[in-house]
Amino acid sequence: MEYLTRLLKTLKYNPDFNCHPRCAKLNLVQLGFADDLLLFCMGDVISAKLLYACFDSFSKASGLIAKQGKSFIYFGGVAPNILQEILQTLGLQAGTLPFRYLRLSLSSKRLSIGQCQPLLDKMTGRISIWIAKLLSYAGRLQLIKSVLTAIQNLWS
Repeated sequence: MEYLTRLLKTLKYNPDFNCHPRCAKLNLVQLGFADDLLLFCMGDVISAKLLYACFDSFSKASGLIAKQGKSFIYFGGVAPNILQEILQTLGLQAGTLPFRYLRLSLSSKRLSIGQCQPLLDKMTGRISIWIAKLLSYAGRLQLIKSVLTAIQNLWS
């Protein structure tokens, strides 16, 4: 992954590559966890080609390849003609937003109350269990500070 990270960082020096608008300030191009990888760029053909070429170079060097049946490209606010051109050029399938990643709902828009309902249900469920244990006020406070904050931070 270190090689891929270095390779993707070189994209910021390419004048034709455009970061995703919400990722530009951080120079964020990728997020990875275990054997999953999320790549981000502006929804234009040139940026998508450059990002894909960078990943392809990594694949050839490492022998690790993305499974076409499990790889998707997600769009937010991209014109239909550009969307089709990117899909044809890269040969990937279009995914639909929102989608779940690490049990979280990812979307190009602000999450709705319905999408946050699993978080609320999980927190309410934890509190219900703690009430049944007749914990002291200090004990409940400690659980709220540690467990509920950790759950909320994961979603954030």
